[in-house]
Amino acid sequence: MEIEHIEHWAQVKEHRFENLIALCPTCHARKGNGPGQIDRKSLRQYKANLAVLTSRYSDAERRLIEHYAKQMESRPGVGILVPLPFGMDWQITYLVRDGYLEKQHPLGALA
Repeated sequence: MEIEHIEHWAQVKEHRFENLIALCPTCHARKGNGPGQIDRKSLRQYKANLAVLTSRYSDAERRLIEHYAKQMESRPGVGILVPLPFGMDWQITYLVRDGYLEKQHPLGALA
C-alpha cells in the first residue's frame, strides 16, 4: 500500500487525513487524468464511499498517519519505526488489524 495525496502535495502543502488515501501500487500507477486512469474526483468519491471504514480509526490513529505521512512519502517501500509508550498499543489496534502497521518487540523480534 502507498499513501498518496488526492490533491497534489505541491498544491496543498500539508498532509491532512482528508487528503490522504491508501492505494495499492497498481492504483497508484493509474492515478491521473488520462484514459484508463483514476482522476482526483474518483479518488475523493472512493474515499467518501469508505466513510464507514474511515470512521473505524480513532483520532489517535489518524493523527499517527498524518504525522508520519511525510516520512513515508520520502522513503517509499521502507518501513518506519513508531515507538509507543508501554501499554499504549491498544490505540492502534485497527491499524495493526487492517495490516497498515506491524507490531514489533522492542528488541526486533515480532511480537
